[in-house]
Amino acid sequence: MTSGVSGSSGSGNNHVPLLIALCAVAASTMIVEIVIVKFIAFKVFHHFINMIVSTVVLSFAAAGTYLYLKGKNEADPASSWRNAAREALLYSITLMLSILLFCWIPIDPYNVNLSPIVRIGSLPIYFAILAVPFFFGGLCISRVLAESSLQPSRVLLFDLAAAAIAAAAAPAMLEVLNGYGEIALAAALGFVAYLAFLKSAGDLKAKPVGIGFAIFLPIVAATLAYPGWAFNTYGLDIRTYKGENLERIALKELNGISKTYWNALARIDVSNVGFSNDEMFFYGFVDSKNKKEGRLITVDKGANTRQFANKGKLEDQKFFGDSVVAIPYIAHKENPIKNVLIIGGGGGLDITVAKFFKSPKVDVLEMNPMTYKHVLLGEGDPNRDLFQPWVSSDATSQINIFNKEARHFCSSAPPGGYDVIQATGVDTFTAIASGALAFSDNYLYTYDAVKSYMRLLKPGGVLSLAYCREPEALPIRIFASYLACLEENGVKEPYKHVMVVGKDMSDILVKTTPFTPEELQSVRDWCKQTGAVLVFDPDRKTAETPGLRPLEVMYTKLGFADTATRQSLIDTYEKNIFPATDDKPYFYQTDRNESFIFSSNYSYSPNLAVLLIAMFCVVLIALPIRKAGISAMSGPLLARAVYFAFCGFAFLLYEVAIVQLFTVFVGGPAYALAVVLVAVLIGYSLGCFAVSKLPVRSSTFVAIGLLLFGTNMFACFALPGIISSLLSIGFTERIVFCALITTLLSCFTGLSVPLAMEAAKADSAREISWFWGISCSFNALGAACFPLISMQIGIKATLAVVAVLYLVANLLFAKLLQGNSHVANEQQNSPAEAA
Repeated sequence: MTSGVSGSSGSGNNHVPLLIALCAVAASTMIVEIVIVKFIAFKVFHHFINMIVSTVVLSFAAAGTYLYLKGKNEADPASSWRNAAREALLYSITLMLSILLFCWIPIDPYNVNLSPIVRIGSLPIYFAILAVPFFFGGLCISRVLAESSLQPSRVLLFDLAAAAIAAAAAPAMLEVLNGYGEIALAAALGFVAYLAFLKSAGDLKAKPVGIGFAIFLPIVAATLAYPGWAFNTYGLDIRTYKGENLERIALKELNGISKTYWNALARIDVSNVGFSNDEMFFYGFVDSKNKKEGRLITVDKGANTRQFANKGKLEDQKFFGDSVVAIPYIAHKENPIKNVLIIGGGGGLDITVAKFFKSPKVDVLEMNPMTYKHVLLGEGDPNRDLFQPWVSSDATSQINIFNKEARHFCSSAPPGGYDVIQATGVDTFTAIASGALAFSDNYLYTYDAVKSYMRLLKPGGVLSLAYCREPEALPIRIFASYLACLEENGVKEPYKHVMVVGKDMSDILVKTTPFTPEELQSVRDWCKQTGAVLVFDPDRKTAETPGLRPLEVMYTKLGFADTATRQSLIDTYEKNIFPATDDKPYFYQTDRNESFIFSSNYSYSPNLAVLLIAMFCVVLIALPIRKAGISAMSGPLLARAVYFAFCGFAFLLYEVAIVQLFTVFVGGPAYALAVVLVAVLIGYSLGCFAVSKLPVRSSTFVAIGLLLFGTNMFACFALPGIISSLLSIGFTERIVFCALITTLLSCFTGLSVPLAMEAAKADSAREISWFWGISCSFNALGAACFPLISMQIGIKATLAVVAVLYLVANLLFAKLLQGNSHVANEQQNSPAEAA
């Protein structure tokens, strides 16, 4: 085994500084991977966020391959750690500079005033900027992996354990430090790595330390000062034309941003209080041109909610009764409606409407902790007296607000408790790190979600899911889910249970019992009074309705069709309108034939991303072959490269699938990030620890292949049913079960690559960085391919693909070891060197 240099004395025995540096870089890059999603989500729409993980791991892959091509300076072993120190400092510095440049750079894919070339090129420029620090971070990890005397399994153990701790802490720290503070913290960890590498090289002296601080501290100060300067200069800290109409209202009419709240789900910006009559400010509520006092709350600048000032008596604010939100109250025979559940409290407009109709009990679910705490409860809000009265309990209505995710709440609440369940445009158009790889997934509008909502309705209860009226395919998709759910429940004439009302939004309603003639007439009268359109009327089998938009005739066709005809209509419609499911939760993916390069406004087909990443993978494999010459590349060496490619691809498929599988079960994406992702990393690190006890021989890889095949098949076929059967257990029990199962499955997953690296390093340490680069590059390819695969076969079946990939890879590696007499003779009875 090739020894590296560690410790200040230059001996190979003191690995502590190296491990400190390794853990600092690993924790830092994980923090950045989580936080940087929030920066990107503010600047571009959610469907590009999945590329962030690809950017990270491709940078790591490039670093590993570069290090392999460059080779090691055998004449001066300590130079490895001097180089690593320089790279750690560059990582720390470029991390902060890249964030500042990304936030400030004025080019934008949404700015129509720029040339098409600049607009198209802006996204690659964004990701190139953000890739630079990860390249230097990858060099640091690659050096420890390839050029130290540490076992690869031990390196990966500490790397993943540090990443797991960082993943657990990062979401909470984001709320306290904000995005820029957490970037500065990550940079500080990079600087710790710089000092630790200097110690390993024996150069921890005043001059290099002083130079490092002289460079580091001013950039930290600039990073922390930038948002204040940018708000004063531009009105916002991240320059983008995304949500330009919302920015116009907030900055020009409502006197700018009052407060910004960061958290792992979404960044919340609350405007100052002002007056506006902009149609986006009134959207869904007010038709008047008279200005109203209020404020705007934006979510990652892609979605918004509003709060209207408490001026006068609520019952005198007739515009609340004319809004789309009022429809379920108009359509329900009971008045007032006793028990209401509101999904997505937002700014509280749905709560205000419920109070307007004097509902005595209103339960409200709001997933974002900052919206819950500061907007709905008014904690620390200097304007709470202006907005709280309309969203708080009074003598007529009891308002109960919960910081909970809707699917989690509805799966555990007792059945039959609500007269109305309402969700109005509940979309953040954002993403978090746990779901970043799956791009535009949404579990609120799936067929399974509709079933869980309807379970909570009383007999005669109404479910109202209001959505943007355009593009029409999305509300039609909800309508199709209603019909499918009713048929599954044995309803013979499902069309009698549904109606659709169109105004500026479409409100799609379903009732556990048929709508009565009196209820339908109430809605017709309301539509006539407010200028709305009864898009689907269960008493009208013709689509000839004034105000109906051309594509909305599909409601009538679907509603009155029998099951076979309806399925044929769905299959042949120009858009994907089949019900989304929890196994294929791509609700926004409606375009059937997207361009290979460009995407629609509401979905993102990653074909081009897959092509580019695949080309990058080929380059990373081909460059070392080209440099050494194909004749110098042995068959076993190339076989190992294929092995790490298979395992890298399979692991990212596994990671994303398991996170998505548990998202609803643990309580939404925030807990998926805090529990599932952390458990995956901890489990993998435990697998690395177990590798030190395993013999490096062919039979071990056969056993690992069979084990991974069995566990992933279990996750594919048995685990979803177990999860479904446990939805009624308590929250703590869910978290414990999820953590234990995920850790166990991930522990098995963490056996193959570290053990293969042990075998490779025993043969020749030089190729380790290349193998790590190949594994990382195929991680990126797996991330990009996951949406394509899971859209076709589902998330659960993707785990079967993982099972096959791991089985084939490990059987091939076992065959390779059998043919390698050196490994077979010298290690078949010897355990791998203890950590």
